[in-house]
Amino acid sequence: MAYIKLFTKEPSGEEYPSALAYSVHMAYSNDGNEYKVFNQDYGMLFTKGVVKSDNTIVEKGVKYPAIFKKHNSCDGNTAYGIVAVRVGADGAVDDSADGTYQYWTTEDMVRFEDDGMCSLESIAADSGLDINEINDLLSHLTENEEYITEIPYEDIDKMIKIWMPVHNVGIVGNSGEEDTVHIHSVSELNDIRVTAMYSDGSTHEKKVIWDESDVEKLRDIMKSGKNESVGGTDSEPVVIHGTVENRIYPFPLAKGYADPVIFRYEDSWYFIATNDNTDDVGLFVRKADNIEDLFAEGHKEYLILDKDEDRDLIQTFWAPEFHMIGGELYILFAVGPKDWGPQCHMMKLKKGGSITDADSWEDPVRVRKMDGSFLCENGITLDMTYAKACGRSYVIWSERYHIGTPLDSGSMIYIGEIDENDPYQLISEPVLLTRPFYGWENQYGTINNEGPYALYTKDRLYIAYSGGSAGGYSYSVGFLSIEYDKNLLDTVEWNKDITPSLTAHSVDGEYGPGHNSFFTDENGDIWIAYHAKETIGFTTRCTAIRRVHFDVDGVPVLNMDPARDVDEKYAKISIKVNM
Repeated sequence: MAYIKLFTKEPSGEEYPSALAYSVHMAYSNDGNEYKVFNQDYGMLFTKGVVKSDNTIVEKGVKYPAIFKKHNSCDGNTAYGIVAVRVGADGAVDDSADGTYQYWTTEDMVRFEDDGMCSLESIAADSGLDINEINDLLSHLTENEEYITEIPYEDIDKMIKIWMPVHNVGIVGNSGEEDTVHIHSVSELNDIRVTAMYSDGSTHEKKVIWDESDVEKLRDIMKSGKNESVGGTDSEPVVIHGTVENRIYPFPLAKGYADPVIFRYEDSWYFIATNDNTDDVGLFVRKADNIEDLFAEGHKEYLILDKDEDRDLIQTFWAPEFHMIGGELYILFAVGPKDWGPQCHMMKLKKGGSITDADSWEDPVRVRKMDGSFLCENGITLDMTYAKACGRSYVIWSERYHIGTPLDSGSMIYIGEIDENDPYQLISEPVLLTRPFYGWENQYGTINNEGPYALYTKDRLYIAYSGGSAGGYSYSVGFLSIEYDKNLLDTVEWNKDITPSLTAHSVDGEYGPGHNSFFTDENGDIWIAYHAKETIGFTTRCTAIRRVHFDVDGVPVLNMDPARDVDEKYAKISIKVNM
């Protein structure tokens, strides 16, 4: 047995406001004395806010959490229920809960289901516990800020693998012949991969940077003609040394660039972003032969769309994204007229045009609904992205009403289907996917669901999106996901993670990470590009990049730090080579 502790925290201003503090945090201990916190000391379970009759969202949190073993778990496996008392932003018990409690369930202590606000009777019925047992559990909840109980170590072990930061625990060769590989030419060394092993049981194939002196030694052997078969009957294999590649992009990469996108097109790399340095006016593009050179000193930048009063392109040139739609290249972005109000637009690259040439782009077109009206007539639309699944094409965007007023709806994410041959107009009604109900999405006066972007895995479509304060410390990235063969316009089929995947607690020295995109490099590795800040507060947003890892269950991990990706003590390797 081991121990698990459930607790909430005290708010600490912008750094950890009530919406984050009043969530369920967890820690474990082997002896009941020394505890280690899960999820980098960030909340794990959040309750939803309440929608008022005027369509605004009231922030809610929880206190006094407790966990218990369910008596009627499926297949005889251990399952748990977690209950907590709902509170308001001030930490006071929420009278409007009307005798109900926030209830979560889990079959494995790894993935949690939000069952919402439930009565004691429904909790008892779901868990197989007697109503008196539930009452006994709840009777002392408000007396304790934390709840500690014993739990089988095997269940804690599962949590450790997923909820503690994943880290490299070893490197092994992939030749299957006691680290001996057979090659026909020195160039084949570039194709050799080793396997990095991680604490949760996941793996990742990595390239090796071979010592140049050893590579030259192999070249000399081949040139000499003395050994047609190194390692044959007359000689031993040649031992060569190398370092496991661990690409590190220093932060910040580009100061004053938010909502970054890195895109490969016709053998060149491009970078586009919201340019805070120009007060978000204009679309600027960088071009290079590799990713590193996009951010090299003295890089060239091309202005491909400038402020244009004749075309009503005045302000908020926000969140530009490159996308291939129907074999054509588009930029999806938001822009507004003289009276503030960004709206989703697309512009298409002309046949044979150059990305960096302003005249190669067609005029921007504002996106419309299937009836021909604009997406939004009395609010704002922004952050449009593109996704494709099972042969059908979709646009996904953020929409908001009454921003900056007491009736602020908060930004919401919608999806609509398009014909890829005419992507400027929906062929379905817009469908609301998510609103900022959870505390990490609705905090410190900012209620955001924005910046969606697609990530494709073997069997699921993930939509990463951002919540919380876009310009503040608390900005974070979470996931919606759906199986490919499901109807993307059916909200029931979507899963929304309770906990964000990238937060200000994820990586030291990066605050308010959010509004991301994904790209695949020349090695086939997937990377996340996003903006973050160097300090707490409303300071300059800067571009950051890091590798996306996939845990033992195939779930994307966004908080992989380079030091945990490849541990220095495993980075140096050697193998035997037969030629």
